[in-house]
Amino acid sequence: MKADGRRIMDTLGNQTFRVAGHTFYLQKGLFKAIRRLKPTHVVFGGPDLHLVTTIVAFLFLRYLTPTKVHWWTHGLKADAGKFRRWLLSAADSVLTYETRGRDTVIALPGFAKPVTVLKNSISNDDYGYNKPRVVRSSRPRQFKILFAGRLTHAKRCDLLIKAVSELRNRGIDCSLDIVGDGATYDENRDLAIRLSIEAHVHFHGALYDDDLVPFFSLSDVFVIPGKVGLSIVHALSYGLPIITSDADIHSPEVAIVKAGVNGAFFENLSLTSLTDVLAYWHIKLANDNHGLKQRIQKTVVAAGYTPDQMAKTFLNHFNRMTDV
Repeated sequence: MKADGRRIMDTLGNQTFRVAGHTFYLQKGLFKAIRRLKPTHVVFGGPDLHLVTTIVAFLFLRYLTPTKVHWWTHGLKADAGKFRRWLLSAADSVLTYETRGRDTVIALPGFAKPVTVLKNSISNDDYGYNKPRVVRSSRPRQFKILFAGRLTHAKRCDLLIKAVSELRNRGIDCSLDIVGDGATYDENRDLAIRLSIEAHVHFHGALYDDDLVPFFSLSDVFVIPGKVGLSIVHALSYGLPIITSDADIHSPEVAIVKAGVNGAFFENLSLTSLTDVLAYWHIKLANDNHGLKQRIQKTVVAAGYTPDQMAKTFLNHFNRMTDV
């Protein structure tokens, strides 16, 4: 794969237009970058039919040039249309984020192209096991719950705030730190006030990089009741068990969560179930906090969710194609 050292994204400009309620994207400068770089391989994200330039570039390279084209994808949903299925079949190979996505691709009729699972990761600098250890004070232990991410309806922070109220009604001394900003910030803050637990629910706004370290280091569990994705890897690297819904709403990274090992799933979006699971982990962590956190940290590396393993898998995929 050839490159001249410049970031392709720096040369592109997105333009949008809407048709029948859908937003479509054009990437101005993409074909100029392709002509300049003369790549032997191009990896496209998708296929997403809203990315018009991507689809056109894929077809152009696949049928009018010797360049090999590949999709990096979540896989196929059950309702995926024929054109999207055909686009995946037309690629020289496919990379998927998880085994579930891979299985949907290789199930395509007559599909016989290379497919590799490329597990997602974050920057090496953000992994908790690469950070200096922060030790909690010896004061009476409080069960500390962490939510970190965009405050959107899909993440259901409101459900977690209600669960904290239920836990305190059960006599469990707990607090919730909410790190993030977004559309539901005000309504979540108002909910904590209505439930009279505003002294135990702390809103910190959007924080990044080293400002996040104290929250991840000093918390006991990481909870996003609704849709969750790559933040799972971030939290696990600090040894925090993940608690989220068992509903089929998550990004591929949820595959790393193993119930009872490094986290738990509560039933659908049930408040009672979430409260029960949190109460269970309160007891579990009180008995073996440090040892359990160390074991949870190891699951990140063991499952291959690191930049080094991701890069190695990526290069091996293309090395195998070159050897064929």
